[in-house]
Amino acid sequence: MNKIRTFITLVIIVSLIISCNCEDCGGEDGNYPIKATISFINETSDIVKSSGCKKDLEPNEMHKLVIREVLGTKINNINEFPVSIFTNCTMKYQNGNNFKCEQKIYDIKNYENKKQLESIKDTLVFELTFKFTEEKKMEAEDCS
Repeated sequence: MNKIRTFITLVIIVSLIISCNCEDCGGEDGNYPIKATISFINETSDIVKSSGCKKDLEPNEMHKLVIREVLGTKINNINEFPVSIFTNCTMKYQNGNNFKCEQKIYDIKNYENKKQLESIKDTLVFELTFKFTEEKKMEAEDCS
C-alpha cells in the first residue's frame, strides 16, 4: 500500500514539474519584475487633468512616470505591455468647465516610441510615450 502511495505521489510531482514550462514560470517564484518609464506629453492648448494618479499636465508640458511592478506573466514584446495598470488613473481634457475623458491611454497601440531596453538584473525595462493631442481631444468622450 505504501508503494502505491509513493508511486502516485511521485507521478503527481513529476507531472507538475513537466507541466511547468520554465519559460512561463518566471524562474523560481513565477514573478516577472518590470521597470517602465512612460512619458506623458500634453500637446494641446488645454490642461489635461487627472484623477487617481494626480498628474495634471499644463499645455506643452511633459511628465515622466516610472513604474516598478511585478507581473505574473512574462511580456514577450513591448506590444504586450499591460497599460491596464492605469485603470485607477483617469485623464481628462479640460476646456473651461467641460471635461472629455481620454480612453486611449488604456490601449498600447496609442503609444509611441515604444522600446524594450536591456534587462537589468532579471528586470524587464521599457520606455514608451503617450501624447495628448488636439486630434485625440476631439475624439475623446464626455466624462460620465
